[in-house]
Amino acid sequence: NNNNNNNNEFGDCHFVKFLSLSSEHSSSPGASMDDPAGGPSPTGAGNSLSLKHKAKSLVTLPKSLLPSQTALNCAMEEDDASMIGFENVISEELEKLLRASGGGECDKNRIVDFNLNMSLRNAMEPFLAVARIRREKARQAVFDTLDRVILPQEPHAIASRRVSTSNEFSFPIGSSYGVPYPTLRNESSFLYDVDSFPLESILAETLGVEDLSKLHLDHPLKKDKGRLLATLQNRGRRRSFHRCFDSFVTSQVIPLLHSQALSGGVFYTNRHQLQRGRAQSIVYRYQAFPTINIVRPGECSTDPHCDMAQGHSIGNISYHIPLTATFGTNALYAESRPGREDWHPLAARSPGLGFRYDGARCLHFNLKNETNVTRVSLNFRIAIVRAPEVSTVHGGREVIEYDPDDQLCCPELLGDEFSRDNPGFYDEVVVNVGDVPRSFMPGPIAVKRRGGISVVG
Repeated sequence: NNNNNNNNEFGDCHFVKFLSLSSEHSSSPGASMDDPAGGPSPTGAGNSLSLKHKAKSLVTLPKSLLPSQTALNCAMEEDDASMIGFENVISEELEKLLRASGGGECDKNRIVDFNLNMSLRNAMEPFLAVARIRREKARQAVFDTLDRVILPQEPHAIASRRVSTSNEFSFPIGSSYGVPYPTLRNESSFLYDVDSFPLESILAETLGVEDLSKLHLDHPLKKDKGRLLATLQNRGRRRSFHRCFDSFVTSQVIPLLHSQALSGGVFYTNRHQLQRGRAQSIVYRYQAFPTINIVRPGECSTDPHCDMAQGHSIGNISYHIPLTATFGTNALYAESRPGREDWHPLAARSPGLGFRYDGARCLHFNLKNETNVTRVSLNFRIAIVRAPEVSTVHGGREVIEYDPDDQLCCPELLGDEFSRDNPGFYDEVVVNVGDVPRSFMPGPIAVKRRGGISVVG
């Protein structure tokens, strides 16, 4: 469908949550930008970190970077039925519990405890059953992909043993078999400086509202949301927010993730790479523009699901950044690990707190927002893969030699519906591990280049 819609700026993006890119605009001379603003320049973490943009960058943002209709959170009619069913069932059950306990309106702002209320769990079960089945189908697709990769690489006895176990679903949902960097998937929170990365204030300015949490007061109608977010279709108006977001990911989120990966020894798990004894180039693939979720009072965003079942790569690590207060029924609820089903909110009192979790495998959902606060949040994903190297064994081609013990994501698992249907959905940053520092000057040195931004330690 994408080939038949070259003249359509939005394209045909089924299930795509944020980007709709047109390659005819991306190479336009008018797509270049001035120096980044709205946040500090991307920086590294320590003198041993060398970080640069591999694909497009802030210098060459494509003119056609526009949110799709799904990204504007204007769900299609056929999607409304499933979401309304979930939100109404849970909302009615919560109302019954509220009346039975004699609680008031303030109780709607409290955390919903699904573990103590069996009636709530019973009401959720039909929706959870569907989500579990979809997750298992997506997991089996991962096993099938690994089987195709393993067979040419390993002796027949080892390969057949791996294949037979995966095909028989012998691995429980909590197993780390086939899961890249399992130690980086534990749910965690982190703080960031709202003065350095004013995501909330810049987005509010971009949308033309004073307070994101009170957005529903001036924009109460369903169609208002589409009109409001339509401002992101204007390249000039969304530029500051995009710059701030890109700076936030490349100078805050990725260096933090990189330091945790280093401390966990994640990069030193490929025997082929270790035998060469050279510096490694690690690619961090991140969502180029975030999914913006706006859930006004009385609305619901999604029913139980995991990202892997919606076409995302199992290599993705999910990030949730609330830009308004999130609590009670307006928060995102998730399980801490796949299959645990210990639903809890990712709550924040104000901007400055972000969450990292295994959204690819962990089921998560939103409830009907019964609070008087609009929840605005950003969601994006990051995957880690080794940069391909020129191989003399493979005729000089660039390859990544597969090692079943390698904790980084293999290229075969990295591809997903979003990268295939929208080449600009993800951007990439390269981090060189093991390089000798060029100098011992404190702090990173940012060097602008035509194709991107390079940060040299």
